[in-house]
Amino acid sequence: MTAHFDEFEEEMTSRSLERAYDYVDEHRIGGLEEVSAGLFHAEVHGSELYDVDIRLRGNDIVFASCTCPYDYDGYCKHIGAVLLTLRDYKHGGNHQQNVTYDAMIAKQDDSRPDIPVAANPLASKPEVFNRVLQHIRERVGLRKSERWTPAQHFYLVWNQDEINAIVTANPAIASGMEPLMPESAVDRVMESPMRRHLGKDYGWKFEWGDAAINGVMAVFEEAEQSNDYPLAMRRMCAALRKTVWFARQVDDEEGALQTYIEHLNERILAYTYAAAPIVTGEQAQQMLIAALRFIRDTPMVEMLFWPHTPLECVIPFADIHARGTADVEQMEHQPREIGTTSFMCRTYAQSTLNVAQQFLHDKKGDSIDGHRTNLTDYDWRAAQDYLMKLHHDFLLYGGDAISADELLSKNTDVAECRFAVIARKFLDGDYAGAAAFLEQTYDWDAAQKHAGYWELTAQLPHGELTMLEACYERLNDENGIKQLYEYYVAHSDSVADERCIPILKSMVGKSGWPQSVQNILRNFHEHDFGGKVLARLMTEERLSDEALALAGQRPELLRDLLKPISLNHSAEAERLIRKQLPLDRDLQQGNRNEYRFVAMWIEQYRNVFGLDQAKALAKEIMAKYPRRYALKEEIGRVLK
Repeated sequence: MTAHFDEFEEEMTSRSLERAYDYVDEHRIGGLEEVSAGLFHAEVHGSELYDVDIRLRGNDIVFASCTCPYDYDGYCKHIGAVLLTLRDYKHGGNHQQNVTYDAMIAKQDDSRPDIPVAANPLASKPEVFNRVLQHIRERVGLRKSERWTPAQHFYLVWNQDEINAIVTANPAIASGMEPLMPESAVDRVMESPMRRHLGKDYGWKFEWGDAAINGVMAVFEEAEQSNDYPLAMRRMCAALRKTVWFARQVDDEEGALQTYIEHLNERILAYTYAAAPIVTGEQAQQMLIAALRFIRDTPMVEMLFWPHTPLECVIPFADIHARGTADVEQMEHQPREIGTTSFMCRTYAQSTLNVAQQFLHDKKGDSIDGHRTNLTDYDWRAAQDYLMKLHHDFLLYGGDAISADELLSKNTDVAECRFAVIARKFLDGDYAGAAAFLEQTYDWDAAQKHAGYWELTAQLPHGELTMLEACYERLNDENGIKQLYEYYVAHSDSVADERCIPILKSMVGKSGWPQSVQNILRNFHEHDFGGKVLARLMTEERLSDEALALAGQRPELLRDLLKPISLNHSAEAERLIRKQLPLDRDLQQGNRNEYRFVAMWIEQYRNVFGLDQAKALAKEIMAKYPRRYALKEEIGRVLK
């Protein structure tokens, strides 16, 4: 989206614009600065802290992005607030921020002056420690007022507090004495409302509260209150199975049925949590068999998207002390004493985990309603990781924290395991240990290999490296931070990271900058990958040979690299542009987007070789397509 700087309000909804003005009045825009020529960055304090990046060329807004979840046409309120602040400078408004409008609209110049080295090099970079700390605390489930105690542990898939809350809110769970409905009636009760829904003329769309799910809930809720534990478990799993089947038949556009599935899973776990301290060994075995049958019958590719599965029922049986729930003493049956039954329940639970592992192996090519759905390598790995995390929680809930820690340390290529190891060191204040772990286990090749598995390790600007940066901050490790910023410049594809270039210049000073550039280029060549920020650096530093190498590796960056390439390789720059044009191929007739694509490359050609040569190239193209008047119109726009 390109908009004029003085008319950007036309690209916003009235509500977003109103909130943008509120943000300005409430002084929610912080750290506004021009991080490179025409590129502005700011932090906006909304419901969370959001990063906004805006690129201006003259009076045109050529790029604007925000890290908020706004996913509609037009600018969000955070971008609007920053644009309002920037425009205020044009009209002589508040000048408290570190930016000038003259710099904002100045012609971009590659020969930018070196920034003198700061008295404290670390003071020139934005602090990330508090952001990382907040992220870690949220991930481990710590409330704002809750303190972390040294050597504390946390679960990877099992949230005991949430499960206990469900049990506490439903005191009738697993306590009813009434017999359950006959087996012959169960399927009829569940299916009849579903069949009626599927037979309606208006289609199969499902919405929250639809009567189609009433039968399933009737069977489930009756079983949930029964103390016939094995039969109740079978009925609840049957209700969940039927809901999963129904979800395959209908249009669940709003995700309502998926919410039901998650809800039923949580209540099955809560039922097991309430019953585990009081069931016999034989009853525990039958309950686990019911959960295992559900796992066997349900495609793994579906369960991988659920927050919980019935297999997590093994966790409450891991506790040989049978601690039970917070209100267990109010139940009719008291928790059993430590003895044969407790060990038997734990043994059955461990066996269930082992069998589930074999099921997973057998299900690598499972199916949905007869249609083959072979697990991808990613799904296969995700399922293996899930069982490993479940085993960790099983050990931890059973009181074997040492074995749980050993399991984590042996599986640090799993996202949640890596996070757990780093987070515990970080929260314990062992920043040196956390930094050492990251330095030893993080390298570019491993990050590329495990990108799919590590993506959830840290939802931070640079993932794990932001966590490492926070450790370096606390350790006052100036050299470590410099190396990280060199790494960011070499490999980042985020426009926001262009700010790293002036920050790094400030940190190393004029005398250290040439060596820093060499370090960045060495990173690029060693890992055979460069990003958009590196393209920016090559433009500023006029690195023609390096720019040509990067364009060969990543053709999508050619537009950003044409200017430096043309410095020493003008013929090659012209060849690369002509290759993008329809000179040796036919141009699809009537496709306006293709015409705009051609015009865009002619504009790039003009920026590098001048207007006269661009007109000559345009004439050559139009000679091949003399009747493409729309093409002529698009080209004419960029040659005015």
